[in-house]
Order: sequence, then C-alpha cells, then structure tokens
Amino acid sequence: MYTYEMYGLKVRSEIRFPEAKKDTFGKSDVHVFFGNVEEPKRYKKRNYVIESKKGKYDKYYMKNIGGFISMRGEEIKIDPEEGAKEKGFRFLILGLAMGLILDQRGTVTFHASAVDLGGKSVAFAGPKGAGKSTAAAAFHAAGYPIITDDLLPVHLGKKRVYSIQGFPHLKLKHTSEEIFKKEEFSRVHTISSNESKKLYSPNKISNGTKKSLECIYILDFKKNVDKYKSKKLSGIDSIKNILNVLYSFQMKKNLSKEVSKKCIEVANKVKVKIIKRPKNRKNIREIVNHVTKNEK
Repeated sequence: MYTYEMYGLKVRSEIRFPEAKKDTFGKSDVHVFFGNVEEPKRYKKRNYVIESKKGKYDKYYMKNIGGFISMRGEEIKIDPEEGAKEKGFRFLILGLAMGLILDQRGTVTFHASAVDLGGKSVAFAGPKGAGKSTAAAAFHAAGYPIITDDLLPVHLGKKRVYSIQGFPHLKLKHTSEEIFKKEEFSRVHTISSNESKKLYSPNKISNGTKKSLECIYILDFKKNVDKYKSKKLSGIDSIKNILNVLYSFQMKKNLSKEVSKKCIEVANKVKVKIIKRPKNRKNIREIVNHVTKNEK
C-alpha cells in the first residue's frame, strides 16, 4: 500500500504514483484499490463513456486504457486494461478520478492551472485547448513555481480564497513545448500512444502551503488579437464564467447545488478576468508581463 498527499487530501493507494508527493499518516481521506469496472458495450462517437449517479458515484471508462469508479468522495475502484500503458492509466486517476472525488466532497475545483507569484497565486482557466498549461509553462520559464495544472481545488476562507497544491506537472503539445527549453523541466513522460501531449515535470514547484488566490483569468482565444488584453468581470458575468470552468461542469455538464453556492462566494472574493490572447503561441511569454503588471 502506498500513501500520498495530493489536492489537499490523504490518499492510500494500491497503485503506485511516483509523480505524487509521498506522505505518512494514519487515517486516509481517499482509498484507491483494484476491482472490476465493467467496460461499456458501446462508445458512440467518443473513445470514452462517463456515467454518474448523483451523490453516489461517477464511472468512467476509456477504450483500450481501462476504467474507474469514484465513489462518495472516499473511494476509487480502478481497473486498467491488460496491456494498457501504465503511465496513461496513472494520469487518468491522478487527474479525472481525483477531480470527480473532489466534486463529490463538495470542493470547488476548477479546470485550471495555477502559479505562485511570491506567496499569492493566479489561475488560468478554460476549456480543453485554451492554453492553461502553456500559460503556466510561460510563468515557470520566467522563474515562478507551479502550484497545479489542469485541476485546481480551492479553499474558501472567511475573507479570502486559497489555491490548494495539486499535481504540478504540465501537459504540453509539441507546438507548445518547442517554445520552452527542455532544461526548464526535469523529466518528460509520454502519457500514452493515444495522447498528443507529453507530461513535463517542472523544476520549480510551489512549497505546498495554501496561496491566496488573487485572480482567475479565463483564457479566450476565439478572436485573434495582436496582444494580450484583459477585462475584469463583475456580478452575474463573473459567476457564469467561473461556473463554466468548474471541473465537474467541463467533464459532466452538471453542477451540485453545494458547489454552485460556493462559486458565488468565490466570485465575491476573487477577481475574475477574461484574458484574450493571440492565437499564435510563439509570443506566449508575453502573458507573464501582462499578468504581473496587472497583479501589482
């Protein structure tokens, strides 16, 4: 049995996660164990199937990789297919399965990356392909530690909202990785033969303590612009935009009342901005100057 700390949770697991932070503790929050997860008979247009029963479980199965069932915010039953890439299945559990567990526990969790700006944090949120990991990589290249990528749980304090340390590895496509020097990362992993991205282990990782979340930047690349531009949102626009980038909504297209209510609190305590970026990612490093100037 292996023990880890991730996303603010104590995890006891039958599968090894060498990328995660090891820990020793008594009682665990989440138990990961092997068991039977039935493969769906049909996949329709996608190579995966997700099925949910409110308050009880979320089941996910990916063709040729395997499946899992996240249950009651406490357990993850895993069933990798024989011959499946171990790394690809591991990252499925570290990302999606843990994201669904956090949602079941009522934790506000965004589909976002986050970086440490010297004791405070900013997040970059958006749908798949918006540039969340690339933005975080640009900050890493400029000397800022990574807090998390893809999955950002937050803690709601009395006056502030805090970013919680997640899985600080960056998934980058080859078009993005060419922008950054390989020596800026310690290791490179191929996720799976079906995955177009590689996983990079950053050399600079935040120290694990909660960081005050100053701003959530919603990445917008639909309209081409010459330079980075950001606009602060307020009221219902702020709430709608952060609801749209909740991890559970991105994955399942539904929201619990508990998490939705907490999102309103987040919108009242944290700045939310739309940031438009040029479609050409070659000038991605300019996002660092734009954001740091805005957050002074």
